[in-house]
Amino acid sequence: MIEDGLPSPRRGTMFTRGIYLFSKWSCIALVSVLFCEFSLRVWDFWPVYQLTGKGIGGGKGVVYFTPDPELLFRMLPNKLHSINADGFRDDAPTRQGNDLVVVVGDSFPMGLAVQPDETFPQRLEALMAPREVYNMGVQGYGPDQALIAFKKYGAPLKPSTVILSLYPSNDFNDLVKNNLLEPSQDSNSVTRINPNPIERIIPRWRLSMAYYMLRLRRFLPAEREEELSRTLFNDKDSDEKFSSAEYERAIRTMRSILTEFARMSKEDNFELVGVIIPSFKSIEGEGRGSTESLLDQEMVAICRETSVSCLDLNPRFQSWQGGALYLPADRHLSAQGHSEVAQAIFEMLHRASPDR
Repeated sequence: MIEDGLPSPRRGTMFTRGIYLFSKWSCIALVSVLFCEFSLRVWDFWPVYQLTGKGIGGGKGVVYFTPDPELLFRMLPNKLHSINADGFRDDAPTRQGNDLVVVVGDSFPMGLAVQPDETFPQRLEALMAPREVYNMGVQGYGPDQALIAFKKYGAPLKPSTVILSLYPSNDFNDLVKNNLLEPSQDSNSVTRINPNPIERIIPRWRLSMAYYMLRLRRFLPAEREEELSRTLFNDKDSDEKFSSAEYERAIRTMRSILTEFARMSKEDNFELVGVIIPSFKSIEGEGRGSTESLLDQEMVAICRETSVSCLDLNPRFQSWQGGALYLPADRHLSAQGHSEVAQAIFEMLHRASPDR
């Protein structure tokens, strides 16, 4: 006899079978999702975007970039614009040690508006032959990204000299915008901020991006891609004011980054030179003939505080009497400007080590 309130054997069997089928198909669905996610990762399905800007490649071809969890973004290989497998506009170096100079920085050393052999790293290489100069400048990089890129790609090459190209007019803004590094407690080094902007914007699951690609023909919803663009490339010039908190944060972070570069210089035994490039505005724009910007002066002071040798190009550029040093539409260095930067760096290095 069956007691009241207990299921009959038939009902118990149906219930158990229902649980079994639910668990079975749930496992099948989960395994299918994980397999699709794994396949997308093996296939390296990841956002790729076209870089747009004034004067890129002189209007020839396009340049592509992809988000990067460490660097926020990196350039993709491009034979037309001489961008190598690591995302730098140069051939991979064939030399190391005393025969190698590495240049890190932003769009100024990368020089997308001029030909590869017209960039100041390549002009410097011609002056320093037979030594090799490796151009690791990347459009849109701040000093924080330059530091991370150097640690990953430059330091293993054990260069004897490292040129840190600095453009104060937007480098300080980059440190705030990127939100990538912050000073350590003792301010003598930097630590990564987790999560960084890319980790917050790009979804962890590749399947969600595949879904948007199939549905909308884009990797992310439009508003997320706009946020991504603002995060990566919203470079303010020096005449756009910081808040006092942002300004102080940028100064402290810049000081810590240069301190970290200086520490590596001592430990890895390479010569470190910070090269300060003035803005178009102060040299050929509406600020022509005026004293250098406050941000340029701040950068000189930070170099001194952190014992980084500093080459401030403001005096040389202000007194220049030759052809245009900048391209009016692009506001980056012209071929003449790149030549002058290379010559100034060569003269400084030659004074420091005449036998080189």
